[in-house]
Amino acid sequence: MKKLFYLSLCLLTAACTDNSEFEKLKRENEVLRKIVGESENSKQDKPQEQTKITKKKTEKKNSCFDLDDSTIALWRFNGKKDNIFRNEKNNVLGSFIGSPSIVDGKFGDAVHFDGIHDYGDCNFDPPEKNCTYEIWYKPDAQADENGWVWMGWGLYNSGLIVNQNKVTLCEFNAVQKKKENFSLIPNNWNYVVYVFSNNPELQALYINGEKVTNLELLRHESTWNTLWLAADMTYGANHFLKGTIDEFRISNRARTQKEINELWKNN
Repeated sequence: MKKLFYLSLCLLTAACTDNSEFEKLKRENEVLRKIVGESENSKQDKPQEQTKITKKKTEKKNSCFDLDDSTIALWRFNGKKDNIFRNEKNNVLGSFIGSPSIVDGKFGDAVHFDGIHDYGDCNFDPPEKNCTYEIWYKPDAQADENGWVWMGWGLYNSGLIVNQNKVTLCEFNAVQKKKENFSLIPNNWNYVVYVFSNNPELQALYINGEKVTNLELLRHESTWNTLWLAADMTYGANHFLKGTIDEFRISNRARTQKEINELWKNN
């Protein structure tokens, strides 16, 4: 564009004999050159519009289970002081034995058991009928021996046993019975639910929102008086758990399959 104006100026200079006419054309040409120059500079100086990409930030939830009217016990394991942990329903303190560590959990903090000598006493008289036990559990990849996640202790003990990425539900009826080898997600959090009910259709084991087996009713004489974490206390502490436990809730009713499935989907 600039070359065109220069060429026009030369031609006009050669063709014009009247100085006044030449000066007039020269001024008009300077004005046009200035306009074109500003236009080109504005194009160069104009910043390109950038598309802003907003990444959705996924915030970690601090809790999963609600402290609703059906809840009779809830442990979140957020923080540890002097090897104690608190039941949020009634503020009663449980105690850790050994040296379990507080680690980053699925919801806030969680407690990791080493599989050697760590376990816990919930200081709680657990129910055996028409109730629900819900827990978030993450198995260690290297765990290669059976360990108890929790145990209802008393007459005819029962509870959950895991071995790396498999879970066994141990229940007692006329004779000891076990429901074995239901798969967990290795190296990840699993939502495991044990439902007791007088209705055989409701009494079941759920893993990650799905019913994996129905259970026979527990022996009527079963009476527990202590709830243990991460160890088998039948003949003294053994079969220690190697893995991590996050929230643990006990309810005084049999929660439904729909409730359990929705809680898994939402968390």
